[in-house]
Order: sequence, then C-alpha cells, then structure tokens
Amino acid sequence: MSQNNLNYIVDPINDDIASSQTIYVMQPSPSTTTTSLDSATSSAIQTVIIDACQKAVEKVEEKNKLILLRLTENVEGMRKEIIDLKKAVSHNNATIIPSKPYANIEDFINFEKTILEDIDKFSLLKADLK
Repeated sequence: MSQNNLNYIVDPINDDIASSQTIYVMQPSPSTTTTSLDSATSSAIQTVIIDACQKAVEKVEEKNKLILLRLTENVEGMRKEIIDLKKAVSHNNATIIPSKPYANIEDFINFEKTILEDIDKFSLLKADLK
C-alpha cells in the first residue's frame, strides 16, 4: 500500500500527560474513494508525524531519566543504610555469656543480678542463647 492511500486524522489532546497531538492513521476501506496527495501535502503530513513522534520519544526519555535518577538515589540510600546497619550489628557482637564457667556460686549470683538489673544485658543474653 502506498503512503498516498492513507488518511491522516490529527486529534489534539488537552490533558496533563500528553499535551501533544495524537495522529491516527486509518486504512481506507475498499468502498471509500481515496484521493492521492500531492508531494507538498504528503511531506507536510510526514513532518507532522515525525515531529509528534520525536516529541513523544523525548517525553518518554525525560520520564525515564527521572525514574532512573530516583532509582539510583534509592539504591545509594539503601547501600548507606545497609552499611550503617552492618556497623551497628558488628558493634553489638558483644556477648554477656562468660567465656569460662564461674568458679563459684557467688560469681554466678552476681552475673544473675547484673542481668536482672540491666535490660540491655538481658537482651544480649537472650540473643546469645538463640
């Protein structure tokens, strides 16, 4: 089918997302009468179509750049959070459980008092026992 047998309908859109023109290319049915376009009209239509396509591509590229920028910022932020969390976890590797058993019962009772008085040490003990 040659390009001269196509009908072009340009429909302006007035919304926030696509403030450009939508171009519908319709193939004529066999029963309709078509007129051939002169080269100037055909060239003008091609220019309108190319301009509309370029504007649409530019808008998509702009939106994609914004999305990519936002994603990059989120990934960088997550990396920083992970590094901070790893540092926090590595500092909390302290254990409350003694490395050697207590030699007498008094040392064990002091250990128990320390745990009961300090909730943080009790939490460390619970984490060590898991």
